[in-house]
Amino acid sequence: AYGVSDLSFGSSAYAAKVNGHKIPYEDVRAAWQREQNDWSQRFGGAIPSGQRALLQDQLLESAVRDVLLTDRAHDLGYRVPQDQLAESVRTEPAFQLDGKYNADVAKSRLAQAGLTPEQYSKDLSDQLERRQLEEGMELSQFLTPVEVARLQALHGEERQVRYAVLPLARYAAAVPISDADIQAYYS
Repeated sequence: AYGVSDLSFGSSAYAAKVNGHKIPYEDVRAAWQREQNDWSQRFGGAIPSGQRALLQDQLLESAVRDVLLTDRAHDLGYRVPQDQLAESVRTEPAFQLDGKYNADVAKSRLAQAGLTPEQYSKDLSDQLERRQLEEGMELSQFLTPVEVARLQALHGEERQVRYAVLPLARYAAAVPISDADIQAYYS
């Protein structure tokens, strides 16, 4: 079992241990820092404390899932060729200037995010391997290309739900129901 109640304090060097892999506490805290601004905007300011703990737990669960998927991808022999990795870096919009890859912009953006080029390459490679595994699993379930596209579109989608509670007693008394009505309904 694992859990994080507050990512601003940590007594351990790692946040979770999964299949012998330690997920560094600092990595989870850094991921929280990156995501916190995004979530603050969604909540229109400060994140409510109850929601904050839930979001932090989801972030840790995501890190655990990523480790498990990366391990499984490695075990199954998934690998990302260097040319595919290089192409992913070159086509990253954050690393482009006027629509073209720019090494200086890439270095600057990585430095702003607190990542080294080596760390970014490893993370990207792991991410691409996980994507290969996930796509392989999706396609092995006999999904049509249209269903796969729909699943991918739904993956990050958010929904808002609103409802109203109507007290049954308030309305039930106003509707007379006879035995014949009941019999007719169930016939």
